[in-house]
Amino acid sequence: MAGNARGPRRGRGKTPAPRRSLWTSPKAWGVAIVAVLVLGAVGFLVSRDVRVGGTAAGATPGPTATAAPTPSAAPSTAVSSAVPSAATSAPPSASASGPSSSFATIGDGTWHVGQDIQPGTYRLREPSSTCYWARLNGFTGVLSDIATSGTEASYAVVTIAPTDKGFESSDCGTWTQDLSAVTASRTEFGAGTFIVGTDLEAGTYRSPGGDGCHWSRLRDFGGSLGGLIANGGGTSPADVTILATDTGFTSTGCGTWTRG
Repeated sequence: MAGNARGPRRGRGKTPAPRRSLWTSPKAWGVAIVAVLVLGAVGFLVSRDVRVGGTAAGATPGPTATAAPTPSAAPSTAVSSAVPSAATSAPPSASASGPSSSFATIGDGTWHVGQDIQPGTYRLREPSSTCYWARLNGFTGVLSDIATSGTEASYAVVTIAPTDKGFESSDCGTWTQDLSAVTASRTEFGAGTFIVGTDLEAGTYRSPGGDGCHWSRLRDFGGSLGGLIANGGGTSPADVTILATDTGFTSTGCGTWTRG
């Protein structure tokens, strides 16, 4: 038995040295702290990129900040040319049913020529049955203050002279310098004062006549006897030749004139 006894094993009987934990090493703690800081920075940058470049999956999109535009040193030529200039804009087209706003107008009342209104030729584009007008030499109210006057039962045209002191209008509506045509046909028309070459063509016309029928060929619209070329009337059918040199034609109570 004694010969089979083994000697003590190498190292047996010695107390093993205690195993040191990884987290008790100061060097290990330093490495861990650096790793945590690096991972945190990477996570922050990734999170920032996701928030700036788009919305994370499952997240509710919020308002996106828009960078303020950099002001240009000069306005764009293309934008400036797209805005129409008031000087080049076409005026509104005249309407036969009423005066265009681009023309001077006169309403009812008594007006000073050269102050309230300007001289020139005006017309009523709407027929009136009770219109009274007068060109005035003064404002004292005496009969001599009236240079010329007229009563209109339909369309009317009047020329106010630069020498007139005033102009009076009563129950006429609106006078306008829009002298475009008020007739639908240039060879057929009814009562009123019309401009030859604009409202009607020259030629020979016939009307049925009637009680109170009266017509006049005019060389101007001043309303004086000097502006009268010829006139006539009667209850029988009437024929009249309007020349191209005539300025105007007026009739009342004659019915419809038709060119033959």
